[in-house]
Amino acid sequence: MGLTEYGKIIRRWWWLPVLGALLFATAGYALSARQQPQYLASARLLVNQVQTPGPSSYNDLLTSDKLATTYTQLLQSPSLLDDTVKQVGLPITAETLAKRTSVSVVRATQLIEVTVWDYDPGRAAATANGLAQLFVKRAQELQTSNTQIILQQVDRDLDTTQGQITDTSSRLNQLRTSLDMTSATTLEIQRLQQVLAQYDQDLRDIRARSADASSRLNTLKTTPDPTGALQAEIQRLQDQLTQYDQDTKDIRARYTDTSNQLTTLRAAPIAGSVAQGDAQRLQDQLTQYQTKYTRLLDTRQTITVAQAQGADAVTVADRARIPHAPIAPTPRKNALLGGAIGLLLFAGLALLLDFRDDRIHEPAEAAQTFGVPLLGILGASRGNKPLLLTDTELPNVEAFREALRHVRATMDAGLSAGGAAIAISSARSGEGKSVTAANLALLEAQAGKRVLLIDADVRAPRLHTLLGLPNNQGLSAYLARTQHGNQPKFQEGPLGITVLTAGWVLAHLPDLLGSARMVNLIADLRDQFDIILLDTAPVLSAADTLALQQAIDGTVLVVDARRTGTRLVERAITALSGVYGKTLGIILTKDKKRAGVYGSRSYWAATDEDRADDALVFTESAEERNADTISLSA
Repeated sequence: MGLTEYGKIIRRWWWLPVLGALLFATAGYALSARQQPQYLASARLLVNQVQTPGPSSYNDLLTSDKLATTYTQLLQSPSLLDDTVKQVGLPITAETLAKRTSVSVVRATQLIEVTVWDYDPGRAAATANGLAQLFVKRAQELQTSNTQIILQQVDRDLDTTQGQITDTSSRLNQLRTSLDMTSATTLEIQRLQQVLAQYDQDLRDIRARSADASSRLNTLKTTPDPTGALQAEIQRLQDQLTQYDQDTKDIRARYTDTSNQLTTLRAAPIAGSVAQGDAQRLQDQLTQYQTKYTRLLDTRQTITVAQAQGADAVTVADRARIPHAPIAPTPRKNALLGGAIGLLLFAGLALLLDFRDDRIHEPAEAAQTFGVPLLGILGASRGNKPLLLTDTELPNVEAFREALRHVRATMDAGLSAGGAAIAISSARSGEGKSVTAANLALLEAQAGKRVLLIDADVRAPRLHTLLGLPNNQGLSAYLARTQHGNQPKFQEGPLGITVLTAGWVLAHLPDLLGSARMVNLIADLRDQFDIILLDTAPVLSAADTLALQQAIDGTVLVVDARRTGTRLVERAITALSGVYGKTLGIILTKDKKRAGVYGSRSYWAATDEDRADDALVFTESAEERNADTISLSA
């Protein structure tokens, strides 16, 4: 299918996509306008960088990123959502809140965005803030709990190691006392041991004070402080913890120096090889215990500092504000989207309808499609009264008469000398064949010809009604031999035409249309008339027209341009060809778009068009008229 074909489809169906776009746009706008507005509020949480003693490292940053990802999952936990529902007093369940909440990590940052929508703008902001604050509190409580468990285990290890140091020192002192040592060395060793014991006591005191300050700091940080009155006390405790850390380092340095001096004094020769071996073994154990104790102190101090820093691992960076404009619905956007969808759907529907629609849209292509000439085009009459050439009240009657002259000229050019018998039929009923036959007869009569118009549609005769003639005698009486005489009973119609009505409807009459009596009748009448027109039954509805083919010269098919498809016309032409009949041409009827010739106005009035299927005007434009002549000699 080329661009030309698509252009034709657009010209025929442009209104359908436009209608679809308007309908869907209106529906989208109406539905959006009826929906309850939805408001969106967002709060942001800051995940602070996890720090270890010393300079920041890549692992610290990586841990913070993983922590932020973990927090996004915890923020959507059912228990936290349930607590938020209770605290804020929401009229919904935790499951509903989960559907209205979205949590995401802001790309390339350590920010977590908590977004909540609600039908009430104030409630949306309160829910987002409540969820963020509850999560901060829960994260702090969880971190404090874990840190306390670790500190308790470190304290137990410190106590155990201190006991081992004390026991080993006591045993070593007893062993050295039993040895013969100089009093000066012994006194110095004892003094150094007392100094070490004092250092141990000082470290325990600092550890206790540091634990107390750390506990108080954690309590203050988890206490709501809307006015900031607790910030000074928090800063003081943090400074105090820093001082404790410095004091611990100083004491450990002096402890190490004193321990080295004591080790040097104890390295003096001890009397007795056994005593010296035992003393050396105890000394090695004591050194190991002291090293372990020092490392445990460092670990505890590191945990304490990390606890103080980690109390603010996650904080509310930006509170949610009450939104002023709803995020949904958006009537304009939905209307545009609906219009686009409607346009596409109805465009597809237009393509489907055009694919299934095989009516004749281009009269110029009719001759190529069916292999027979296009004789003319008829516009529909929208009145109740059938339209005949004798109707002098018809507007533009002269233009109408001129259009009929064009058709007559085309037909007369191919008529052979003598009377020609032509059937006027259609593929199915209601296409305007009866009115077409009557108008053609009147047209030929105006040209001074002897015209015979026969109503051969014996199943549903109509010509007597159109011409205002009685129907008590006619073709049926002649064929059924129910009348006297050898000639049918003819009647005189308008403009001097001779009319043979169908007569009474008899059950067996259709079988007589192909009889020798009918053939002989047509043959006898050829000498009496210049042209014989027969209004016959639809080709696809009954076999009457096919039975008449042996008596006539050919058939003109009348086609309803509005509802008859090309397949039906092709079937009718094929049926006529099957009985060696000849299709002389086709006439399109009820084509409103092409009524009139030479720029004249259309021939139909603006009333109901469907109440008179057969009320037609025979028209043809100079550009669309097929120039082929009709040969009736065959």
